[in-house]
Amino acid sequence: DTETLRPTYRLLIGVPGVSNAFAISRRLGLLPEIIDQARSLISEEGMRFEELIQNVEKSRAESDRIRLETRMLRDDAARLTQQLTAEKALLADKNRQIVHQAREEARELYAEALKEVDQLLADIRNQQKDRDLLENQQLISQARQKIRSGLHHVENEIGRAALKADGQPLDPAEIRIGELYYAPALGLTGKIISGPDSRGNCVLQSGTIKVNVTAEALRLPETLRPGRTPLGQKAYSRLRPGGRAQSGRHASGSDLSLDRHMRMTSEIQLLGQTVEEAMSNLDKFIDDAVLAGMPAIRIVHGKGTGALRSAVQQMLKKDSRVKSFRLGAYGEGDSGVTLAELT
Repeated sequence: DTETLRPTYRLLIGVPGVSNAFAISRRLGLLPEIIDQARSLISEEGMRFEELIQNVEKSRAESDRIRLETRMLRDDAARLTQQLTAEKALLADKNRQIVHQAREEARELYAEALKEVDQLLADIRNQQKDRDLLENQQLISQARQKIRSGLHHVENEIGRAALKADGQPLDPAEIRIGELYYAPALGLTGKIISGPDSRGNCVLQSGTIKVNVTAEALRLPETLRPGRTPLGQKAYSRLRPGGRAQSGRHASGSDLSLDRHMRMTSEIQLLGQTVEEAMSNLDKFIDDAVLAGMPAIRIVHGKGTGALRSAVQQMLKKDSRVKSFRLGAYGEGDSGVTLAELT
């Protein structure tokens, strides 16, 4: 050790060492003139070699120090990585618990609303024998208002996301071509036919319509999750699309099952219908969409003369169930389609 002039007791094979004889002799008390005379007997080449060895030794010591610090930093980084991984897993678990608890609370709250709806539907059946159709329609309207009130109450408690099949944005790596996904902003359910690309953009096909969407705008459809019963199925299965009550035990072929409803009622086709037929069907369709808690619908009326499109938009403008509407953009069906956002 050149600092203490004591042995390090480390054996370095094949590495020349420095004797430090003069420094050690001076420390031991040898007369300076003897040391100076001895130093003068060493050739200049020998002195340069001694200095070279000293420099090499210093460089080696510095390398050892840097290597040790690097190892310590690497170990610290590994510990931090392990700690962060554990914390991330803990946060993910807590998030799952919070979402699960929110859904359970939503179901409990909505179950109370469904009890009231069931009672109203029972009143309708009891009144059918001795009351006129107008009063039945009023009772049905009350039932619908109760369902809507229940949906809004649940959404205000935990947010709309708890009613939408996980409601979590999808990672682009999770998207699979050919599988069904739901785009809440468009109210469309369809298959991914291409993507996602490097920016996370995909092409979603619903029927004959193809739209460009980002992976973050997609959700898993509720109907594709096994073991899950969408909210409102119990009450909705007892109402026909036209609003007439019927028993859920003997549903006819004209009734919409909830599974078919979830897949198809985000879009209505009015092509080939008269204005009167289209307005009647659209009114029933909006009722069904509101009952199912859909945020938006897609109305296909075609371009043609524009009469059907104009009638649709005049109806939407006066309908309190509609928050806003617009014509389809490029890739959404253009002026042959109207997209409406529901209240």
